[in-house]
Amino acid sequence: MSDRCQKRARALVIAGLAVNVFAALVDLINVYGDGTYKYLRFSGMFEIFLGPLAALSAAGAWWFLTKLMAESSTQRLLLERAMYWFAVEVLLGVVASVNVGWHTSITTWSGSVIWLMGMGGTIEAIGIVSLARVFGAATFQGSENQEPSIE
Repeated sequence: MSDRCQKRARALVIAGLAVNVFAALVDLINVYGDGTYKYLRFSGMFEIFLGPLAALSAAGAWWFLTKLMAESSTQRLLLERAMYWFAVEVLLGVVASVNVGWHTSITTWSGSVIWLMGMGGTIEAIGIVSLARVFGAATFQGSENQEPSIE
């Protein structure tokens, strides 16, 4: 169960992040499409380009984080707790997106970006909680470390 569930959870996390990358690219296209870029200074344009790059770097980090395997019950517990905290962080971002989204129509470019980010975050959070549950259900045989060590 663990390997199949971990692959499914990993796919959800990456899919949620892919939606966020897409939303960041839609935002960038929107800025150029409606001419907003003419009114932005360097820092505003720099921030618009940082959105897709930040989303891509988060996807890259999670690509590797979702491949983690616990080698002991102590590591399993630490990974499980970390995944729940990451899920809380993502869900707080979803709440922020929904809070802004209530005041923005999904039929506009800027509104669609906000709602896409909310949907991507929701998918990502479901995947992260699924990963936490995979770590929580993992069992180990043989010797286990009492404390995690960094060598």
